[in-house]
Amino acid sequence: MQRPLSHYLFIALTVIFIGLLFLSNMPFPLVIGLYLISWCGLALLVMVWQRFNGRRY
Repeated sequence: MQRPLSHYLFIALTVIFIGLLFLSNMPFPLVIGLYLISWCGLALLVMVWQRFNGRRY
């Protein structure tokens, strides 16, 4: 079973923010807040994409 592209986008986002957590001097709550906002934003974009992509057929 092939995984959708969004699966890899969420994994990449998680890896990026783990790297940002260790390599940045940003405070922990700010990094976690940005992570949650970007995770929700990506989920919203995926849902909108699926809705518009489904209407074409």
